[in-house]
Amino acid sequence: MSKHWPPDWSVIDGYSPGERSRGGIVPVVLCAVVIGLAVGGALSWTARNAGSGTSPAIEWNAVQAVPTRAPDAQDIAWEKRAAERNPASSGSGRTVEGENIRVIDGDTFDVGGERIRIAGIDAPETHPSRCSDEARLGLAATQKLAGLLRGGTLWISGEKTDRFRRSVRTVRVNGEDIADAMIGSGLARNYDGKQRQGWCS
Repeated sequence: MSKHWPPDWSVIDGYSPGERSRGGIVPVVLCAVVIGLAVGGALSWTARNAGSGTSPAIEWNAVQAVPTRAPDAQDIAWEKRAAERNPASSGSGRTVEGENIRVIDGDTFDVGGERIRIAGIDAPETHPSRCSDEARLGLAATQKLAGLLRGGTLWISGEKTDRFRRSVRTVRVNGEDIADAMIGSGLARNYDGKQRQGWCS
């Protein structure tokens, strides 16, 4: 070592490596602790108050508008076919197969010991008819209903009972609504359970 260097060459104007490291660590550690406490407190406060904010409710209709097009005949037919393929989705009901069906008239039949009145239609009376026109139409309606009911598997649903203690039911055969078929044939009319129209000319 040169004799020109001072004996303690590591100390220059009072700054030695040991003193510098001891003096610099304490403030850094204190700053880290203070910052950690501040961040932890802020996160804790945010978690406690997250549900009490005043943000406005989401308007779902503004995001996805309700369809405005009314269902057409194809939509209705598709829904009927879907309900027939999955009867459980169309409400409570039962499937009738291999049971004796006895047709009473154009809107009433017996199956498995139960008398069923087809919901939503009125057919000409046969027991008794009020005139020859009604008798003729009543016979045709009875034959039409017998042909429809014996054309396949029946799906019967509904829970109402009329004043004659008949079960008022929606009836379908192989996906075809029997009420619609009878009305379409001209041998039955829409019926809401109130005043019936006559079948005599």
